[in-house]
Amino acid sequence: MRSAVYHLVWCLTVLLLLAVVVGATRAVALAQSDTGEVRRLAQLAEDFRRRNRLDSAIALTEQLKTLAEQRNDKTGIGLYWLNVGYIKAIQCDNAASLSAFGSALKIFRQTADSANLAKALNGTGRTYFQQGRLDEALRVLIDALAVSEPLGNNALVATSLTNIGNLYFAQRQYDDAILHYQKAKPLFEELGDMQFVGFILNNIGNAYQEQGNYDDALRHHQESLAIKTTQGDERGVSNALNNIGLLNELKGNFVAALEQYRQSLALREQLHLKFETCQSLYNIARLCFRQDSLLRTSKELAPPRQDLLSLALDYALRSRDAATEIHAAEFISLSNYLLSDIYQQLGKPSDALIAYKQFIAARDSMFNQASVKKLNELRVQYETERKEKDIALLQKEAENQVLVRNSLVAGVVLFGLLLIVAANRYRLKLRSEAALREKNAALDHALRQVEEQKQLAEEAGRLKSEILNIVAHDLQTPLSSVIHFAYLLNQTGRFTPKQSEMLSRITSISQAMLRQTVNLLNAAAERASTEMQREKINLTALLLDVISGCGAAEKQLAVHLNSEADYCVIGDGDKLREAFENILSNAVKYSPRQKTIHIEMKRHSEYGSQKRDGAPLPSPDSCILVSIRDEGQGLTDDDQKKLFGKFQRLSAKPTGGESSTGLGLYITKHIIELHSGRIWAESDGKGKGTTFFVELPLHD
Repeated sequence: MRSAVYHLVWCLTVLLLLAVVVGATRAVALAQSDTGEVRRLAQLAEDFRRRNRLDSAIALTEQLKTLAEQRNDKTGIGLYWLNVGYIKAIQCDNAASLSAFGSALKIFRQTADSANLAKALNGTGRTYFQQGRLDEALRVLIDALAVSEPLGNNALVATSLTNIGNLYFAQRQYDDAILHYQKAKPLFEELGDMQFVGFILNNIGNAYQEQGNYDDALRHHQESLAIKTTQGDERGVSNALNNIGLLNELKGNFVAALEQYRQSLALREQLHLKFETCQSLYNIARLCFRQDSLLRTSKELAPPRQDLLSLALDYALRSRDAATEIHAAEFISLSNYLLSDIYQQLGKPSDALIAYKQFIAARDSMFNQASVKKLNELRVQYETERKEKDIALLQKEAENQVLVRNSLVAGVVLFGLLLIVAANRYRLKLRSEAALREKNAALDHALRQVEEQKQLAEEAGRLKSEILNIVAHDLQTPLSSVIHFAYLLNQTGRFTPKQSEMLSRITSISQAMLRQTVNLLNAAAERASTEMQREKINLTALLLDVISGCGAAEKQLAVHLNSEADYCVIGDGDKLREAFENILSNAVKYSPRQKTIHIEMKRHSEYGSQKRDGAPLPSPDSCILVSIRDEGQGLTDDDQKKLFGKFQRLSAKPTGGESSTGLGLYITKHIIELHSGRIWAESDGKGKGTTFFVELPLHD
C-alpha cells in the first residue's frame, strides 16, 4: 500500500514538473515574439524619424510604448524614451528631450544595454549642444564614444565621432573637427549609409569654409547636395543650399546667395525645422543689411536703401523671435548684434543699445570659459557616474538573483529545499547590500573632496585678486611721481646730452612700468565695465601721440605711419589710447634693434580679404582698418590660439629684456569690442613678424 502511494506521489511530481517546463517554454516563446515586435517598431520609428517623417515616427513610438508596457519589457520602454528624446530634439523642445533621454539612460544602465546606452548618450550630448551647454555636451559625447568602441559597432562609433566633431566646430577648433569627421566618413561609407555620408561632407565643407578654404568647401557642399537630392533628404538639401549660399556670399555672388538662402528657408519652414529656420532668417537679414547697394542691381530686388534696411529689420526680428521661442542661444546672440547695427543705421540709438545689451547677455551665457575648478568638477562627476554604473550593475545582479530565487521556489516546493535556497538567497542579498553601502560611502567621500577643492579654489582666486590690487595700486603713485620729476628735471636744461638721454630713458621705462601696473589693476578689479565716454576722436592724431611715447627710439626702431586721411571714431579717448599703447609697446618689445614698424590706416574696402573669426562686421564702407606690422619674432599656431587670453605667455621673448604681465592684449581686446570693433593678428610663423589688425566703426 505504501509503495503504491509512493509511486502515485512520484508520478504526480513528474507530471507537475513537465507542466512547469512546458508552460515556461511557451512563455519564453511568446516573450521572444513580443520582444521582436517591440524591436521592429522601434527600428521603424527611427527610420521614419531620420527621414523627417515625424508624424509616422510619433505614431509608431506610441504603439511601441503600448506593447512594451503590456509585456513589462524594460528594454522596449527604454527604446520608447529614446525615440521620444530624438523627436523632441528635432522639435526643439530641449527640456522634454533631456527628460526623455534621462529616462532612457536610467533603463539602459540598469539592463546593461551598451548599444542603446550609447545612442541615448549621443542624443543627450546633441541636445546639450543645441542649448549651447558645450562643456556638458563634450563630457557626454566622450562617454558615448567610450561605450561604443568596445562594441565594435561602426554605426555607433561613427555617430559619436560626428557629434564630437560638431562640438569642436562650435568651439572653432576646425582642425580637430575635420579630423573627427574624416574618421567617421569611411565608417558610414562601409555601412552604406549615404544619408550620413552627405551629412559628413556638409560638415567638412563648413569647417573648410571657416578656415577660408572656399574651393574645398564648395566641392564638399556640392557633393553633399548631390547625395541629399538622390536620397530625397529634404532637410539635408536645405542645409546644403544654405551652405552653398553662404559660400556665394563670401565670394561676392550676392544675388545667387539670396536665392539659395530663400530656397533653403522655404524647405525648412515646410519641414518645421525651427532651429534651421532661425539660421536662414538670420542669413537673409545679414545679407540685406550688408549688401544693399549690390542687391539693388538685382531684378528681383530694386528698392531704395531704406526699404532694404526695413527688410533686414523684419528678417532679423523674425530670427530673434524664432530663436527665443526655442532657446537657441547662438541665434539670439547673432540676431541681437545685427539688430543693434540696423537700429543704429535707422537712427534709433535707444533700440540699438537695448539690442546690443541683449547680444552681450546672450553671448556671455553661451561662451563662458571653463576654469580649472570646472574641469576638476567634470572629472569627479565623470568618476561618480562610473561608480553609479557599477551600482546599477549590482542592482541588476540583485534583481536577477531575485528572479532566480523565485524560479527555484517551485522546485523547492517540489523537493523540500525551500529553507536551503532561501538562506543562500539571503546571504547573497547581504553581500549586495554591503557592496552598495561601500559604493555609496566612496561616492560621499568623492563629493566631499569636490566641495573642499571648490572652496580652496575660490579662496585662492580671492587672495590673488586682493594681492594684485594692492601691489598695482601702491605702484601707481610712485611711478607717476618718477615720470613727473624726470620730465621737470629734463626741462631745466642744466644737464649734458648724455644726462638728458638718461632722464628720457628713465621716463620711458617708468611709463612702460606704469602701463603694466594699470593693466594689473584693471585685471585685478575686473574692470570690464561697459561704461565709457563717448566723444569724437581724431584717430590719426591719437596714433601720432602714441607713437611719440612708445620708446621706439631707444631701440633704434623706425615707426612709419601711412594714413590716407584724418579718420575719426566715436568712443573713449583714454581707453583707445591704452589699447593702441599696448599693441605698439608689444611691437617695440618683440622687435630687434634697427628694424621698422609699419602702421597703416585706411577704409576697410576689401570685404572678406582678411582672416575671419565668425564675428559680425559693419558694412565695408563704414569701417576704419588700422594695421600695425613689425619685423619681429612672429607667432606660432599655439601662440595665436592663446594670444588674447589673460596672463598668457607666448613663445616670443622681449628683445630688450623687458617684462610682461600677459594682460595687455587681453585688456586691448575688451576695449576694442567695447567700441563695437574687432581685433585679430596674423603671422606667417616664427621669425616672420606679426601684424595686428584693429577694425572700428568710422565716424565721417
